[in-house]
Amino acid sequence: MKYLGGNITARSGSRRCVCNVIHGILPNGKKLTHYYNEISVSISCGLLLAALQNVGLVTVTSTPLNCGPQLRLVLKRPANEKLLMLLPVGYPACDATVPELKRKPLDDILVHI
Repeated sequence: MKYLGGNITARSGSRRCVCNVIHGILPNGKKLTHYYNEISVSISCGLLLAALQNVGLVTVTSTPLNCGPQLRLVLKRPANEKLLMLLPVGYPACDATVPELKRKPLDDILVHI
C-alpha cells in the first residue's frame, strides 16, 4: 500500500481503490480525527473523474450500499478506512456512442424577478 497523503490511499498492483480514511492511528494507538473526510474524498473523486475523461478513459460511479464491511474484507483494508465510491475504469469500446447533449438556452430556464 502506498500512502498518497490526506484521506486517500491506493492499493498497489493492477487494482486500485480510493478509500476514505475515517480516522488516523497515532504510533501510540490512539485515534487521530480527520475532519470533513467525506467532503475531501468526494471532491477528490470529482477531480479524478474529470482527469479520467480528459485522458480518454471511461468510468461509472457506484456507491457500495450496505456492503462496506464485506468489501473492506475483500479488499483487505484496515478498520479505519471506509469505501466511499467504486470507480471501475477502462477504455471505451470502439463502437461506443455518446448522446449529443445540448444545453437549453438560458432564457428557457431562467426566470428574472
